[in-house]
Amino acid sequence: ISAVIGLLAAIAVGLLVRPIYETEIKLFPADKNDTGAISGSLGLLGDLSGIVGLGENSAKLKNEALEVLKSRSFLEKFITEMDVADLLVDDRGVFFGGGGNGGAALPDAYQKLADMVQVREDRRTGVITVSLSWVDPQQAADWLNELVSRLNAEMRRRAIDVSDRNLSYLRQQIEKA
Repeated sequence: ISAVIGLLAAIAVGLLVRPIYETEIKLFPADKNDTGAISGSLGLLGDLSGIVGLGENSAKLKNEALEVLKSRSFLEKFITEMDVADLLVDDRGVFFGGGGNGGAALPDAYQKLADMVQVREDRRTGVITVSLSWVDPQQAADWLNELVSRLNAEMRRRAIDVSDRNLSYLRQQIEKA
């Protein structure tokens, strides 16, 4: 009789527990000897790029990118634009955005996604591993690829903004001279 109870318990657990899949992406650091396309394209002015802020410290940029990835605004924008609030459920299986009130659900959906995304760094190699755990392996891979793509676009936009400001400053200084 205990074998039957054990078998029934195992079947119940198998039917009730959803598997969680983890997908990960490895991000490799840029070459430390590479001064970047902007400072390299300035020719002789490339040596001055660090003075005026064009040659950003790679550790600073890496930390900024990781903070952006973990930020509430970045993840909430992802949730909203990808329309995934309804898919992010709490432990009881209650849909956060059910019934069309996605606005009220956004903080809960953010917290769920923030818990699903993990970032680890190998201090020796500098390789950063970003992982996402979810019940659907294909969806987890799609979401993680999209998050990294959006992160790259955001960091590119920020670098262009900084470069534009610095070039504007250099132009002003040239006009003064």
